[in-house]
Amino acid sequence: MQDSDDVFVPYLIEALDRKKLWYMVGIDAFQAIQLALRVISSEIFAIENRYNVKFSWDGDDEGGLGFVD
Repeated sequence: MQDSDDVFVPYLIEALDRKKLWYMVGIDAFQAIQLALRVISSEIFAIENRYNVKFSWDGDDEGGLGFVD
């Protein structure tokens, strides 16, 4: 999409036996990042459910990842 002004934001999720390199596209950088964060959140929750594990930020007393459930 060389003729496009859209912004591509790559992301990599590597956890357990999964490794996924993908990207999100937005009309500007803010939208692309916002969409990528939503997808990353969904991917992490899917991994948690599939493998019955719980991820968290180091030092987060709530055990969250900073994403809205």
